Amino acid sequence: MKFLIFLAALLILNFDGVSQWILRDAGVRSRLNAASMLDSLTAVVVGDKGLVLRTTDGGSSWEIILPGTSQNLRACHFLSSDGFAIGDSVICHSTDSGTSWTSVIIPGHFTAVANGAAYIPVVIVGSQEGVLLISGDDGSHWSEMDLQGPVVSISTGYGALQSYWIYAATQDFVYHQRFENFWDSVKINKTIFDYFEAGDLYGPVQYLVGTGGDFVPVPIVYRRSSTDSIWKAGSGNLPPSITLTGVHAIPGSEAVYVCGSSGTIFRSDDGGGFWKQESTGTTRSLNGISSSDQFHGVAVGDSGTILMRYPQISAVAEYILPSELSLESFPNPFNPSTTIRFSLPARARVNLTIYDVLGRPAATLIEGEEPAGTKSILWSAEGSPSGLYFCRLIVSFGAHQRFTGLARIVLLR
Repeated sequence: MKFLIFLAALLILNFDGVSQWILRDAGVRSRLNAASMLDSLTAVVVGDKGLVLRTTDGGSSWEIILPGTSQNLRACHFLSSDGFAIGDSVICHSTDSGTSWTSVIIPGHFTAVANGAAYIPVVIVGSQEGVLLISGDDGSHWSEMDLQGPVVSISTGYGALQSYWIYAATQDFVYHQRFENFWDSVKINKTIFDYFEAGDLYGPVQYLVGTGGDFVPVPIVYRRSSTDSIWKAGSGNLPPSITLTGVHAIPGSEAVYVCGSSGTIFRSDDGGGFWKQESTGTTRSLNGISSSDQFHGVAVGDSGTILMRYPQISAVAEYILPSELSLESFPNPFNPSTTIRFSLPARARVNLTIYDVLGRPAATLIEGEEPAGTKSILWSAEGSPSGLYFCRLIVSFGAHQRFTGLARIVLLR
């Protein structure tokens, strides 16, 4: 028997890439420098004086975390639950999605960080002094490499035979380690007035952004695809009045976001050719931006500014039912077990609970984050009395998109 989920507020999500930025208040007024979006609901933010913030509900509430330092934190990066935050002479490490941290003091003004996964626990840290620190054991031991100029951005990933690669960008070069201790570099042909503030070196198209111009500052965007031999400059239709401080490319697409002065966020869907400004509701300068997917993201800036990106919501007629979220059980009636199925169009937080006719919970089948796809959950009612039961499904896409479905199932013995 098939049941459909009724919308709790008569709203449906538009899953076509359209999104909106919402201001969130974490109760702090310090400068926030960087953020890392772990999934659609979890984000970690770092700022001045050792400030670390963490949300697990899409930005509705924030927890202040003590990382073991009072130094200014400049950057952070997470891969799954393993992450690092770096700053002035300090490197902080978390293995539980930012809930707790350990910190070590290492001299240097650190500006960029990237890390890998547990089975190849590589982490790379870059500094204003042009030093690259590399660890192959999740930060227990470090080796050094001197680069030409301050490190702007770093990325790392996995290659063949359990090896890893590294990209590191300075103001004039992008360095690439293909195999251990084998490096090459590409010079960035830019003017003496161009200064990079941030980069994204992870995808097949890499980006560096900042400020250029001689007498009047203008935004600059440099990009290089996997087929390009040189870095190409081109800010497209970006207005000349802004400065850029952050960039994040959406994995698996040509979409890329940049942020900067006066609360500015622009999005391009063609790899930086054409830019469209997105509404933010703030004029405070933004310093960093991150995304978990094409619908969810976070941007942070001065005076405790936090913006969360959610899928755009549009009102529709009463009792319109999204077929993507169909809920069904089979067999029904059943004895002694039934399979409950539903589908998620995107990653979401899910609660699936069985209640008896008096409203008492009989079983909680799912509680937590679930990836997109079709789910099949078996409920064995052995030990439960015959009668009517209710299967309640709650699906949350971020802080403001919550859907509830209710299905009747009958146990006959």
